[in-house]
Amino acid sequence: MKKRFNFTVIIYILLGISFLVGIFLIVYPYIPEIKYQLIDKNKTVVPYPSVIEKQIKDEGKKENKEIVVEQKEIPKDNRLVIPSIGVDIAIVEGKTEKALNGGAWRIPGTGKPGMSNLVIAGHRMSYGFSPDEIRSKLSFYHLDKLKEGEYVLVYWQGKEYPYVVTETKIVEPTQIEIEAPTKEHILTLYTCTPMGTSNQRLVKIAKPVIL
Repeated sequence: MKKRFNFTVIIYILLGISFLVGIFLIVYPYIPEIKYQLIDKNKTVVPYPSVIEKQIKDEGKKENKEIVVEQKEIPKDNRLVIPSIGVDIAIVEGKTEKALNGGAWRIPGTGKPGMSNLVIAGHRMSYGFSPDEIRSKLSFYHLDKLKEGEYVLVYWQGKEYPYVVTETKIVEPTQIEIEAPTKEHILTLYTCTPMGTSNQRLVKIAKPVIL
């Protein structure tokens, strides 16, 4: 006698999977914040040898943070490093916003290290299908926690360019003047805000560290 196919069991399995997926989608946006509060809040990570290593350490000590110096080999690709919030991500080029899926996007037509206004945008929070994609889509998740006086490092064509944050502001998406050329060289970082929306832009302005 043939066994009947138990559709009830299949339905319960599908409901269980749907429930777990739903829980994941609800919790997912908070995972980086939970990790930050439990592990990374009191940590400053310096992944590569830096010309301003002492300044970074001093700034971290003022915040009573653990200073982690990894001393990795200077990257050959272009990278953005923000020690105080654990960012170490590739700077990517591209004509459209799709480039954001690969890392921190240098806005086309803006400056480069040492010249004019270098503008870099990053995802605040978005979903991905692989660990690397998820990491790149959370690259600016903690940008709001980057304080004035803290440091940002740009590695460009094998050379390090250090910056210190001088200004924070929130602008409307239509305020594209944040990408405008400048006489003096500055670094502009921005992402969407509030979290999970694209209503406004959170902007951090940094100026070159004078060595």
